[in-house]
Amino acid sequence: MIYKRIKHVREALNFSSQKDFSEALSMPSRTYQSYEQAKVKDIPHTFLEKLNLRYNISIEWLITGEGEMFLKKNRNNEEKDYIELIKQYLELLPYKQQEYYYHKIKSDVLEIEIKENTNINT
Repeated sequence: MIYKRIKHVREALNFSSQKDFSEALSMPSRTYQSYEQAKVKDIPHTFLEKLNLRYNISIEWLITGEGEMFLKKNRNNEEKDYIELIKQYLELLPYKQQEYYYHKIKSDVLEIEIKENTNINT
């Protein structure tokens, strides 16, 4: 279960308490506790991304339990796998949540493209 793997990550990173780990992740401790204690049905993808980016944790491992917990330094191939994993994860969500995340991701991509184009033109 994903909540057990989230706890395993915290312990593997040597955070003794949920509060310390939530502070390191810049999130409310009650929110983090709800993830680790399985009080939230759907863990937000943004939380999984945060673990991936800050601590090099495999999102595939978090979701499925397969593979290694920590990623190797080369992420190029794994980014493609990550995108596919997100698609699979989104398909598990109810339709309204799928629609929400589709628009959220689309707006994030557009924002990045706008910033890149602004940087190119300056």
